[in-house]
Amino acid sequence: MTARKYMTAGIPAASVADRPRWALDEMRRRQCSFFPVFDEYDHYAGVTSSWDLERHIAEGRQEIRPLNETADLRIAAGRHVFDALALAVRNHLPFVPVFDDETNAYEGAITAEGFMRCLSDVAAGSDPGTLVVVRSHRRDYTLTRLVSIVESHGGKVLYVHLSPADDANELFVHIKFTYADADVVLMSFDRFGLDVEYVVRDEGLRNRSRDHYDALMRFLEV
Repeated sequence: MTARKYMTAGIPAASVADRPRWALDEMRRRQCSFFPVFDEYDHYAGVTSSWDLERHIAEGRQEIRPLNETADLRIAAGRHVFDALALAVRNHLPFVPVFDDETNAYEGAITAEGFMRCLSDVAAGSDPGTLVVVRSHRRDYTLTRLVSIVESHGGKVLYVHLSPADDANELFVHIKFTYADADVVLMSFDRFGLDVEYVVRDEGLRNRSRDHYDALMRFLEV
């Protein structure tokens, strides 16, 4: 999950020698609000925003002064994309410029779309399966137990995420797994005292799972 995998090539850049009015018009034409900026030696100098350019124009500046020019607001293409995400969050940036690890040449930028694709991959968003949110007491939570429940029924866990509940002693566990008979897993969660708060599943799996669950209930009633 490198920065290069999630970057968008061809994101334009500006030079410190460019006129602010030109850069602002170019931003508006391309429907973006930030540009990477290079100095007269083609070295990365920082980023500039539409708000900075408007201020430059109001002040009568004829050159671009990069925003946060003392900060290294870029990422090497071979670095993990999470490093780029952390950099964007810390500096309130809508994109992070990406540079080649060896040549230091500008390659493109990771935009909001790239970060969304990254998060979708991490959460197995494109993989079919069932996403379940269960409530658990903090002292009772163990990932091993949840995974063993799923795997005991032939499933495979794709994604796990923890978030705090309203009660400080509890937490929500978001777990996505591949398994056709998801209702059997849900029943096992219930047996182990895990309160199922929310379920989202692939529609094709939902139909098969419902049929199998109904058949099981009819069998138990015999």
